[in-house]
Amino acid sequence: MTIKLNEQEKAIYVKGNIVNVPYKIKMLIHNEYEEILKFFVVKSPSPKNMKQ
Repeated sequence: MTIKLNEQEKAIYVKGNIVNVPYKIKMLIHNEYEEILKFFVVKSPSPKNMKQ
């Protein structure tokens, strides 16, 4: 899968990678391959509980 964070260049991640995405960072996740992509997202703490 490729992930683009804010204005950074896209980066390729393979099975087993863990990506930390800081609060309020825009991300674009894209599957450029034929294989089915599955990924898991954990948000902690919930963005609803974060101060603006």
